[in-house]
Amino acid sequence: MQPHVGISGTRGFFGKHGNRVMVGSDATRVPDREAGRIQPSRFITKFLLGEMKRYFGASRYHVTHEWSGTVSYTPDEYPIVGLMDGHRQYIIGGMAGSGTGVSFNAGRCIVNRILGLADEPDDYPPEYFAPTRLLDP
Repeated sequence: MQPHVGISGTRGFFGKHGNRVMVGSDATRVPDREAGRIQPSRFITKFLLGEMKRYFGASRYHVTHEWSGTVSYTPDEYPIVGLMDGHRQYIIGGMAGSGTGVSFNAGRCIVNRILGLADEPDDYPPEYFAPTRLLDP
């Protein structure tokens, strides 16, 4: 595994940082009442270590930290980027998982709209990303 290069698949993601490896997995949907609850899973940790063996060969691992989190998604799994109230209230949300890395692009997009910079690229066309697609008028 190359350092500082994230690897992702259907069963997990992996990243090497020095002699350490960060792994993550599981997109199991949970009821809203369970969102935000910290529930590390020894089963998922062991499963991911097995996946690492499958992809990268046998090695000894020493797990130092386990955590859990809830990743939020919109119902259609597209992020929300755009004007919320038709006037001056903007929102950037639903950038679950890898979207966190591109949320800065959404911020740039909104700033360009506010400043009226039409010649700048708009990576979040309203027909796909506007919050109005999810809000009941």
